[in-house]
Formats: sequence, C-alpha cells, structure tokens
Amino acid sequence: MELSHHTSVYLEMNIPAEVVSIKIEHDIPWVAAYRIYRGLSRSDLANSLGLEVDVYSEIESASSLADYQLGELAKALGASYKTLYKLYHLNS
Repeated sequence: MELSHHTSVYLEMNIPAEVVSIKIEHDIPWVAAYRIYRGLSRSDLANSLGLEVDVYSEIESASSLADYQLGELAKALGASYKTLYKLYHLNS
C-alpha cells in the first residue's frame, strides 16, 4: 500500500506509522485507527472509560473533544495527550 505524501509529517509528529497506515487503508477517524493499532475493540475502550459502546462511538467520530475527554481517552489508549490532540486536529 502506498502512503500519502503527508506520511513524513505524521511521523515528525510522533504518530506511529502503523496508525497512519490503518487510517489511510480503512478511511476511518484517527482515534479509531489508534484504537485498532492498540488492538482494542470499541467495547474494550468503552468499558475502560466506563461508557456505553454507542457513547464511545460518538466520541471516536467527534471532530473535537474537551481537554479532560482527550486526557481520559489518551490514558485508555496508552497514548500521550499531545498525540491525541494532534490527531483530533488532523480532521478526524
């Protein structure tokens, strides 16, 4: 699979290459790609956040989140807040 010409920009932002590949291959939101990269289902992540799956799905596809939501999501994904902030600002 050929990656976008922006791939080097993503890598410079410390977004794992695998996340970029998943995003491009499946045409899904960035956070969904990161979740898949971590090997988690929507149900897994919803449970770790104490949410219903449908509520988590809305969060995953949201174009922006409050800082505290990003922080909680980052912890659950084992990612940094800074990385998720960048992902949400790359037009989920």
